[in-house]
Amino acid sequence: MELEMPLYELSRIAEAYIYKDPFSYIEIENFLDPFWHETIAKNFPDEEQMVISAENSRQLDIVSDPGVKRTLDGSWGYKSRLDRDKIEFWDVFVDYFMGNDFKTSLLTKFEITHDNNYSCARLNIDKKGSGLGPHIGRFDKIISLILCLDNNNKAGNINLLRPKNKNFVADNRHHGHEDFEIIMEIPYRQNKMIAWETTRDSFYSFHQEEETNRRTLNFFIQREMDPRNIWKVIKETKQYANDWKKDIE
Repeated sequence: MELEMPLYELSRIAEAYIYKDPFSYIEIENFLDPFWHETIAKNFPDEEQMVISAENSRQLDIVSDPGVKRTLDGSWGYKSRLDRDKIEFWDVFVDYFMGNDFKTSLLTKFEITHDNNYSCARLNIDKKGSGLGPHIGRFDKIISLILCLDNNNKAGNINLLRPKNKNFVADNRHHGHEDFEIIMEIPYRQNKMIAWETTRDSFYSFHQEEETNRRTLNFFIQREMDPRNIWKVIKETKQYANDWKKDIE
């Protein structure tokens, strides 16, 4: 498969306005070139080709996260689960979007200097009942990016949050909503991208309440570090992963 890789997305990032409340983020409508958006949607895997990653969620790795131990044997990756035509497409995607230019454009936008980093990405389907409680993301993350692929007005929002107590101490847990106020509700819309710098203040959450599937591409820039340290933190905090559900049940 031969696909020409435009620089459209890089210019969109460079021109984006950086919002500062409640933390630094960019929000870009119509982020992908129309051809790219249509082609990614066309080559999105079927639900049965993806892995059950959590209750009511499906995942397929484009580039696996070394901090997630269960994915490292390649069984969650697209090369082990898709047909040849789709594998060829995602190979091309990796060459462009997982390359240095795209990563550098995001780091430059947020004025971040960090040499020891890498990119990883995955595709997700979130079904009714799925969600993430208020959290800041794992401590090794530098930038998080979510791209919505569907025109679905039932897909809900991503909520940007601020702790009600200014002395609230961030950690790697998913907290209950009662300790946070929603500063911004960003609706999931087709071809919308939101990216933010992961800091001690970058709390966000979502909850898929409607009977619908939300398809997203999730991209991360992360610090290079011993994955065993990440595995330890994940193991320690896993017991709190569903605490956020207590205040919605």
